[in-house]
Amino acid sequence: LATRVAPFARVLAPDMPGFGTAAKPAAFNYTIDGYAAHLAALLSDRGVTRVHLVLHDFGGPWGLAWATRHPQQVASITLINIGIMRGYRWHHMAVLWRLPLIGELVMATTTRWGFRQLLRLGNPRPLPPAMVESLRANAALKEYALDARLNPFYQRGDFDGDGKADLALLVKQKGSGKTGIAIVHGGATPVAVLGAGREFGNGGDEFSWADAWYVVADPAKAGAEALAIVRTESGGGLAHWNGKRYVWQQHGD
Repeated sequence: LATRVAPFARVLAPDMPGFGTAAKPAAFNYTIDGYAAHLAALLSDRGVTRVHLVLHDFGGPWGLAWATRHPQQVASITLINIGIMRGYRWHHMAVLWRLPLIGELVMATTTRWGFRQLLRLGNPRPLPPAMVESLRANAALKEYALDARLNPFYQRGDFDGDGKADLALLVKQKGSGKTGIAIVHGGATPVAVLGAGREFGNGGDEFSWADAWYVVADPAKAGAEALAIVRTESGGGLAHWNGKRYVWQQHGD
C-alpha cells in the first residue's frame, strides 16, 4: 500500500512501540491512550498537520482515540479489520487466547489441520437437509429443540475419537427451557446431552452463561477433538470424551 501511494503522497508507516522492529521500552504506556499520545507526538515530530489515517487491527483503537482528540487534523479514516466497534464483543480467537490454558492449547494446534478449523469458526452455515431429517427422527432428541442463540449453533468434529465425524448442536430442553449441547455421533456412541436439564460438571445443568463455543484439539487424546464452552473474559471449560462419557475440565473462573 505504501509503495502504491508514495508516488503522489507522503507516507508514514511506523512500527509502534512493542511491535515489529520498534523498541519495547518498559516505561511506555501500553494502553490505547498511551499509543494515541505516541501517535500525536510522532505526527508532531514529522510536521504533519492533516492526515489520511489507514488503521489496521490494534491500530484501529489507537488511531481512533487520537482522531477524537484531533478532529481538525483528520482528512479521512480507513478501517481495515480493526475489530473494535461500538458494542464490540471479542472475536472468536481472542476469546480463546484470553483464557488460561485454553489459549495455549489453541496456539499449539496452529498446524494445517488447526488452520482449517480456524477458518470455519463463526462462519454461519445451514444444516444439510438430510442431516436435519436424521435429527428429527432421532428419538433421543425428541425432548429438545435447536437453540440458535449463538453463532454458529452447531459444530462438527471427532469428539469421541473413533475417526468418524460427529455433530454438536446447541439445544434447549422443551419443558424447562434450559440450554445445553447435544452431541450426535457418527459411529456407535449414543447421543450425549450436556446440560439442557442434565448436570455436567461445573458447567451446571444449563449453559445460558456461555457466550461462545469452539472445537479444539482434545488435550487428553491425540487425534480427537473437544468442545471449549466459555464465557468471554471469565472462563469456562472443555467438554471431552474419556472413553466412556463426556467429562468437564474447568478452565478459568
